[in-house]
Amino acid sequence: MMKVIVAGGGWSTNVGNAFFNMGTLHILRTVLPDAPVFLLSDQPANLDLRRKAPANSLNIFHHIDADLVVLHGSVLTRYLPRIWGESFKRLRERGTRLVFISSGLFEYSEPEIKVCRQFLEQNRPFLFVSRDSDTYEYFGDLAEHSYNGIDSAFFLPKMFTPTGLGLPPYIAVNFDKAPEPTITCLANSGCRQRTDAPAANGSVQFELNGNCWRVSFPAFRQRLARRLGKFYPYFESLIPFQRSRSEFAGDRLIVRLDHQFNPVYLRKIFRSPNSFCWDIPDPYLCLYANAELTLTDRIHAALVTLAYGKPAMLFSRSGRARILERVGVGGMDREPVFLNQSRVEEERNNMLRFLGQVPF
Repeated sequence: MMKVIVAGGGWSTNVGNAFFNMGTLHILRTVLPDAPVFLLSDQPANLDLRRKAPANSLNIFHHIDADLVVLHGSVLTRYLPRIWGESFKRLRERGTRLVFISSGLFEYSEPEIKVCRQFLEQNRPFLFVSRDSDTYEYFGDLAEHSYNGIDSAFFLPKMFTPTGLGLPPYIAVNFDKAPEPTITCLANSGCRQRTDAPAANGSVQFELNGNCWRVSFPAFRQRLARRLGKFYPYFESLIPFQRSRSEFAGDRLIVRLDHQFNPVYLRKIFRSPNSFCWDIPDPYLCLYANAELTLTDRIHAALVTLAYGKPAMLFSRSGRARILERVGVGGMDREPVFLNQSRVEEERNNMLRFLGQVPF
């Protein structure tokens, strides 16, 4: 019987990883219903900022016996040869076929593309399914079977039904790399005419459910956050900067989600009212699926909100936002957007149809 191993995890440092882990497992179990599909830990090198395997670490992929090993997410980085080089060599020697599903780049830089292309030329995958069109253009010709696919987290509504939470109407807010904006409901004021771009500091006004809303970012802290990246929230929690203490925006509750449970630092996580953080994905999916609107700098927070039929705004400069452009979503930093559910359903069906024809 065919055995399939998916490299995954990292949920406690970014629960968004769980979203596409779950989607990829669903895809494989749908396409290969008779094959056992296992989610095993990713490379231990991912625990080190240098992307180097820690001393004394056990690398499961140097020992596992499997027919297919599946990589997904933003695995195509400049560290790919360092992280996977030896494992790929050993897997090939055992006859294991290498599969990429819903995979993409991390930076989308020329050096990164060059490194990854050279590595995949030397380690040609059996199957390569991208999660955005640019990644497919860069690497689709290197695999025996290839497809311009979508991010596997778009499959979550097919395998996870959120429960209601009994909360009053609320806005989900998730800023893990930037200061939280001030959210103001201008119910009695008309919105200005929409412009082609937000203000210099990213602040915007928009209409939603008949009301005018303003989202305003603190300019200095926003510039600081762009320099510090994912370390900014820890820095902010140590100094007198005050995150918003507001519990409501207009008459809407504000629910604050933090995707980074580990390392645990309670002062960072629970600095404002109605904060939530945990190390499993299910409650996050329920919170995003039941929100009236999600405001975030996390791509997968926006993605799952959209996938469950709710509007979202994304404030991110990351090239990985191409996974949303792949399904026709753009302009998310100007106003709330909805996902074209018919288009995504067609994309899901087409991707499963293609995979169903691959001679595994």
